[in-house]
Amino acid sequence: LSDNNGKSHALNLSLNNPAFFVSQPSTLEVAAGDRLRINSDIYQTNLKQHDNVTIEKIGWLGLSLKDDNGKGHIVSLSQFKNTALSYGYATTLNQATSGKETTLVDMQSYTASKEVLYDLMQQESKTLHIFTNDQQKLEAQMGKSSIQPSTMARVLASTGDISKFINSQTQQSLYHDVAVAVQSLLHQQADKPLIEQAVTFALNHVSEQKAGFKHADLVMEAIRFAMDEKGTTVLEPEIKAHLHQLKAQDSVLSADYQDGTRWTTREALETEQRILNHLAAGKGAVNAFATPQQADTYLAQQAWMTDGQKDGVRLIATTNDQYTIVQGFAGVGKSTMLEQGTLLIEQAQAIQKNTPITVLGLAPTHAAVNELKEKGIPAQTTQSLLKEVMTGDTLPEKYANTLFLLDESSMASNAQFDAFTTLVNNSGAKATFLGDIYQLQSKEAGKPFELAYRTKNIETVVMKDIKRQQTPELLSAVKQVINRHPESSLAAVKAQSPLDSQHYHQPSTHTDTVISTYINTGRPSEDHQQAKDKLYDLAAKEYLSRTPESRDNTLMIAYSNRERDLLAKLIRRGLKAMGDLPSGSDTSVTRLRGVGATKEELKTMMPYQKGLIINTGRETYLQIDKVDRQHALLNVTDLDSGKVTTFIPAKHDHKMTTLWSSSQQPLTEGDKITWRKTDHELALQGNTELTVSKVNTQTMTVTGKDGQAVTLPVSDMKSSHWDYRYTKTADMAQGATVNNVISVISANAKLTNIRRAYIDISRASQHAMIFTDNEKSLMNSWLNHHDNNTSAIETINKTHNPNERHFNTTDLPNENPKYQQDGHFKLSLYAKDLGNQLTPYTESLAISLLGQPNNSKSDKDYLAFGRGQSQTKISLTGEYRGYFRDWTTGDKGNMINLIMASKSISFREAITLAETMLTHPEQHDLIKNEKHTMLLTTLPVQVSELKERAINYFEQGVEIKDTPASTYINNNTYHDIERHAALRYHDNVYSSETKYTHPALLTSLTNNKGDIEAVEITYLTPQGDIANLNTQKRLMGNKSGHAMVLNEGTLPNISVIAIGVENGIALMGANQHDVDIIAVNNPHDLRTVNTQTLREHIIIMASDSQLSNQALINDITHKLTEQGHSISLVAEALNGLLPQDIGIIISDKVNDDITQLKEEHHTQTNAIDQLAKDISNPSLSDNKDITLSQPEIDINDLSYGQSISNKNVTHTLERYEQSQHSHDTEKDNERVIEKELGDFSI
Repeated sequence: LSDNNGKSHALNLSLNNPAFFVSQPSTLEVAAGDRLRINSDIYQTNLKQHDNVTIEKIGWLGLSLKDDNGKGHIVSLSQFKNTALSYGYATTLNQATSGKETTLVDMQSYTASKEVLYDLMQQESKTLHIFTNDQQKLEAQMGKSSIQPSTMARVLASTGDISKFINSQTQQSLYHDVAVAVQSLLHQQADKPLIEQAVTFALNHVSEQKAGFKHADLVMEAIRFAMDEKGTTVLEPEIKAHLHQLKAQDSVLSADYQDGTRWTTREALETEQRILNHLAAGKGAVNAFATPQQADTYLAQQAWMTDGQKDGVRLIATTNDQYTIVQGFAGVGKSTMLEQGTLLIEQAQAIQKNTPITVLGLAPTHAAVNELKEKGIPAQTTQSLLKEVMTGDTLPEKYANTLFLLDESSMASNAQFDAFTTLVNNSGAKATFLGDIYQLQSKEAGKPFELAYRTKNIETVVMKDIKRQQTPELLSAVKQVINRHPESSLAAVKAQSPLDSQHYHQPSTHTDTVISTYINTGRPSEDHQQAKDKLYDLAAKEYLSRTPESRDNTLMIAYSNRERDLLAKLIRRGLKAMGDLPSGSDTSVTRLRGVGATKEELKTMMPYQKGLIINTGRETYLQIDKVDRQHALLNVTDLDSGKVTTFIPAKHDHKMTTLWSSSQQPLTEGDKITWRKTDHELALQGNTELTVSKVNTQTMTVTGKDGQAVTLPVSDMKSSHWDYRYTKTADMAQGATVNNVISVISANAKLTNIRRAYIDISRASQHAMIFTDNEKSLMNSWLNHHDNNTSAIETINKTHNPNERHFNTTDLPNENPKYQQDGHFKLSLYAKDLGNQLTPYTESLAISLLGQPNNSKSDKDYLAFGRGQSQTKISLTGEYRGYFRDWTTGDKGNMINLIMASKSISFREAITLAETMLTHPEQHDLIKNEKHTMLLTTLPVQVSELKERAINYFEQGVEIKDTPASTYINNNTYHDIERHAALRYHDNVYSSETKYTHPALLTSLTNNKGDIEAVEITYLTPQGDIANLNTQKRLMGNKSGHAMVLNEGTLPNISVIAIGVENGIALMGANQHDVDIIAVNNPHDLRTVNTQTLREHIIIMASDSQLSNQALINDITHKLTEQGHSISLVAEALNGLLPQDIGIIISDKVNDDITQLKEEHHTQTNAIDQLAKDISNPSLSDNKDITLSQPEIDINDLSYGQSISNKNVTHTLERYEQSQHSHDTEKDNERVIEKELGDFSI
């Protein structure tokens, strides 16, 4: 079989395959008025198999249908694809609808029978007309068979008294027929299994909002559905198993990330691919509006325009592509650019005597639409255009000579982009997308503007010349926040001068421009609450202290509606006290606010509450009187007619359904409000600014900026779509320009993130003030909350988009929390990261510093410099790519250390030079190696050979039963283990110390897939004692990040890491709670061990001597907690005890800790709380250590197993041993560097 993407699949018909059917593709010609029969469910609609519909309208993108119950449906052409349809003028007998006035039957005579006649009679039509090819044959055929209805049908169809009593045989037949009927009905009506319902809800709900999403998001939503909708629960393993079933069916896809699995849907992926195909199809597909010469001539006369504005005009006017992109930051003058571009195109078309083109502006919000109109560009919302085309109200041919200007494109969803690009491609129009990938993204799934921008397959202009901000401090703040440097941005806001006194009618109490209400008195909980209480009062007082003119030019931003209501209350009270609003009593007026619910949620009972208002998309407003969850229905009252009826959420497709909360809010003459929903009948557009000129219990009169007054009946729900405009959310403020901004930010709120910080600061042209309840917490939120959605394509490809540096601003490294330890900036961490950033430039940087390499000594794993013994080697492959060693001086380390050594400069000077190199690599002849990522995962030849040899040793080994290895384990752990997948015994393992072989216990270190990466060798005597060698244990292979898996337990939230395989095996023998157990070779391996598969809480099991270094303990704890784990250390002081006693005592302590943790866990709210924590604390990657904690395997260890006298192998591996790094020496060197840096500060 071949799927829609041309991918081949094999289907074995002898296996138990999922149900499928075979169909013949064909084209069905339809027209308005046609009757259609739906022969299979249509995905994402309420149209089911056997439904009959009539076509009302045909649009370019879809059809408007009405079913036999009078209910309307809008279905896109893409939804009809691969759907079984037929004309609805005739049907088969078994699918015919009964109860019609007249039935017409087309029947060949040979098909007639008494059974057919009986079935026709059951249609209960008053008139039956039969059309046949031979009436006589038909009549004869009907007499050849007898009617044999079921027993139940005989009894139910009887018109008179039953002539016989029911005997036992008839009774059995009745029971049988009733049972069959009931089972059939149950099969038709039976709910899907709970886990299927829960996962389906989770996928549909989350995928409405995001194209790529975390596994934890799906688990939380599936559990919420089970608990809130069904009153029960589902378990994470069930959810995971069902998701993998769906993945096997190719309806969902996933990719593994460091913080867990991420998912997307096949539909989302295909939508994004289709969008990119639409964009690609537009390359070179149309004629340019103007020639390059015409554009240059026109722009030469517009000297006042910025370079970015000119580039945008030139691109739009002269391109031969259907699509272009303008990525423009806030305040660069995109609207002005569009105005000038339109004028140029009109002039060029007039000169060429072409048919004038139509320019139509589009935007997702009414605010952006209004701004386009102010520039003289006809505009409407994108949603309204697509609806007109889909319903057939507007034909696509209308736009054949149109230039679409889609503003704020970064807020458009996948669905909108898909429908819009389909319209553009099929109509032959042109489109320019304008947006900013750093401002707010779509609230629905996808980020197609950014996806298109980053593919770099479409002609693009980046407008960077910011003109809005009129002070250098404010301009710097905006540039810093675009560069994602929030601390520098906040510092620039603080650097502003106070607002001039002319803006105040009474002296301001604030001279600072960033005001934090938090005062630390040593009582954190009380301090935080007092800070919140003060926050809104202080912000309101600042606003009220300004003159009316200044207030009119001041935008106050608050992120949540709760905060907006609180501020509006304080401001209205202040305005009344100052006489700016009448002091008399207010009139209570109904206000409606949208309740955020997805279409999938609206199909359930979860979002509905008594008192909420349902709007079905027409003029109907239904108030919920009662929520009947048991029967899944709502008792509602039509607020227009007063009629009481029922509303069944599951029976609606909710394409037009909205849910509103209703409240009574005070209004008086002079109140400033915003109209929130477009109403053509009232001639009011969404986001229109109004002032209340008159209000009473019957009517409300509002006046716009143009002086036009509209009187609204307050009892009509249509008059309730208003809100106070004393404040706006960041979402409402996007696209606005004002002189002054007051931003009121709750530091730890969910909505506080860097994108909204950008909106806040960039709205102001003259001055910005920030009020917060905790400046430090605010900075943490800005640093860590990015609110970055991922596309489906990015999710599957695991694409990471690093921050682009758009402006040459002064950067502060101490802004980044990864350079902090215990809350303080640590220069060595910053230096280590700089070294990592330089690693992609390893080859060119080494040559820049050291000259040309010695080609005779270099290979694919190392660059060698110098001659003879005076040699420096740079590692090119593996985890130590970019590290060097100078065999003459003994210098070694990463690229920072190489800069120090080669330039003979200090550590801090090397850091400064490294910063310069990374900022301007071309000035230092640095070239990034495109194969860098691949080289990092490429093992050096020597390590690869060691790994291969280690695997050979392990595979040659035998089970440990009745071997010196089992004796050793029993003597050291009191655990008599006979076999284990990670343990082997080998008679002859080579040791470079004795130049001979010894018996050995072999323990495998595996990766997440279970593949062996390295082997730990424990040398033994034939009697099972530890061998008398200086190095009793060795590691062979690639150990970094890998561990010895000893037990995969069932305890859901605890894992144990044992230091030393002996400690781990000791715990296996006393594993009362069946906990996960892995072992590492030594404490330093905890820095690099992969913790993705480990549980939330980790117990580290060791003796006191193994974890005696407090700095190491701090480092390990910091690393694991950064990855979202909580840590317990079980390190006992057990001097003088036998090894086996040590293992048992530590195991007992571990079991005690597990028991305590289990008891604590039962007091928590289990899965949902934990999932929420996982989301808010994603796993972070950790830098790898160059240092090795164990002596490296000797050169001869590779091949001695077969032949001790292999001198060639010995010579080769001696070079490898020299190329490795000693752990202890490296640790000493690090401590010296730390000490050297102790006096430095930034």
